[in-house]
Formats: sequence, C-alpha cells, structure tokens
Amino acid sequence: MRLEKDLIYIVEDDNFYAQLLRFELERENNYEIEVFNSGEQMLKALNTKPDLIILDYNLNSNNPKALNGLQIKKQINRSIPIIGLSNDNRIATGLKFIQSGATDYILKDLHSVKKLGETVNDILKTQKAVNQIKAIKQTRKKEVNRLATISIVLAIIFTLSLYLA
Repeated sequence: MRLEKDLIYIVEDDNFYAQLLRFELERENNYEIEVFNSGEQMLKALNTKPDLIILDYNLNSNNPKALNGLQIKKQINRSIPIIGLSNDNRIATGLKFIQSGATDYILKDLHSVKKLGETVNDILKTQKAVNQIKAIKQTRKKEVNRLATISIVLAIIFTLSLYLA
C-alpha cells in the first residue's frame, strides 16, 4: 500500500457518473482516483495494484461486446477489495457480485454516491486494520523465532559448560 494516498480504480462506462464519483471521493478524502470506461482498460492497468476497485456491472454502453463487471471481477486478484455497482435492481445481480468475492454491492440510486463514499472509507479502514494486525503477527512470529533461537543457544552453552566442567 502507498503511504500518501489510497489508489482507487473506478470502472464505469457512464463518464458523467464516473466523474461525479471521482469528484465526491477526492473532495471528501485523500484518495488518488483513476477512472476507466471499460473493464478491459482497467485490467491492463492492474500492474499498479489499487487499494480498492469500484466496478460497474453493465459496462457495454460504449461497446456492446465489452465484458460485464462480473466477467472482469473474475480476472482480478481476490486480495483487492471490490465494490460492485449497478443500476440493475435485481437481487440476483448483487448476489452474483458478492458470491464472486466482491466486498460489497451498491445499487445506483439517489443516495448511492454518499453510500459509496461511506463504504469506501469503511473498507479501506478495515483493510488498514487487517494489514496492521498481519504486521503485528509477523513481528511477533519473528520475535518468538528469535527467542527460540536464543533458548537453543543457551541450552547448548549450558550443556557444553556441564560437559566441560
């Protein structure tokens, strides 16, 4: 993770909505936002690992043959949190996103921009807490290994001192 700003990818074929999301997320927070109007474009940019991806379900308004959000989701590393986004109000669509490993699913409505901002903040805070816990566990594991090594060395020294005495 970058120390300065969290990197968020927005994959949305509706340029107006994508820019609205960008504006709101940048205005309220210290995020770096990259917008892609197709999932295929975003996949090419995954060499720079984002901290979170906002992924629209219907990505075919500019290209009828474009992959949809679920097809794109399957090609993304599961360690990257993904928020599915769609104006499709069928429960099955949201369920498919969640079952595919998305962290959350938000229906586009009058309140979705605010809801999305809150969800992004919550996910990134949780992600940072999880990473801190992992770092603490790793540090403790190294410390336990170091103490075990010291104990073995001391046991060998003690045994040698008894043998040589």
